[in-house]
Amino acid sequence: MQLLISVVLILNVVTFMIFMLFITSIVIHETHPMEYSIRERKRRRTEKLNTLIKDSDVTCRSKLHMNRHPFYVYVRWLAILAVLRGTKNMLLEEIIFMFLRTLAHKLKNNM
Repeated sequence: MQLLISVVLILNVVTFMIFMLFITSIVIHETHPMEYSIRERKRRRTEKLNTLIKDSDVTCRSKLHMNRHPFYVYVRWLAILAVLRGTKNMLLEEIIFMFLRTLAHKLKNNM
């Protein structure tokens, strides 16, 4: 009987320790989120841009008040005239998307 009580006590202590480690790892993860590499962040931004612009006219129209075709005509026009060009950190489509979204929704670009 004494052995059974000590085994149950040990199991309770071990379970409590595992639970505390789990809670601690959640708190550490929330306070220090995992940082992504520059390549990963660029890939994620490109995927997000593709879902906003390239997937459908409905999402593009809701974000920019413009269909996809006129948007890409505008991008090509600016690229051909060399008025704007992409940088190493941002694509030309991304720059124009941010500008048009700011105009379309009367937003401020808070960075």
